Amino acid sequence: MDAHDAWEALELENPEPEQVLARFEAAESGLGEPRTFQLPADFGFYDAANRELIVGFNRWMLERFRELTPPGGFVHVVDPDLNHIGYRLHPHAPLGQGATLEQWWGFVQYLQGSVWKVPLLPDGDSYDFISPGFDWAFRSRFAVSGLSELVFAGAPMLRALEVHGLPELLLRLS
Repeated sequence: MDAHDAWEALELENPEPEQVLARFEAAESGLGEPRTFQLPADFGFYDAANRELIVGFNRWMLERFRELTPPGGFVHVVDPDLNHIGYRLHPHAPLGQGATLEQWWGFVQYLQGSVWKVPLLPDGDSYDFISPGFDWAFRSRFAVSGLSELVFAGAPMLRALEVHGLPELLLRLS
């Protein structure tokens, strides 16, 4: 991994994502009641009208990941269906520095250099962002039928929601 690369890709054969999911599922019941936000069925990820909301949310989440992850630490990023490779996200790396608004948005067709290797919002796939201590998580859940959800779990993450307030995107979903 390059010292300036925040995204450490794990090979598809790497057992870590499956192990992370198993450990998190075992710990999940002890995390208390999560806070869930549902995305409207007609929410347009690729609609430029939502760009500012998405960019604000993406930046807000990076701040929370930095706050909840010790310097030098990482966050597990796992597809809960194990259809895609996993990552270790190093939030304290210079992620997003010098990025354009479109790179922060990430929902531009054929965009190179997007800040997020996987989107924080469920635009067709689900991803779990899980602390190595399994004490908090952010889950972006795509629903084939029904409404997709954003789930915040664990006392540290829920406390961050309270202390920092919700970004505009979540306020609109409340």
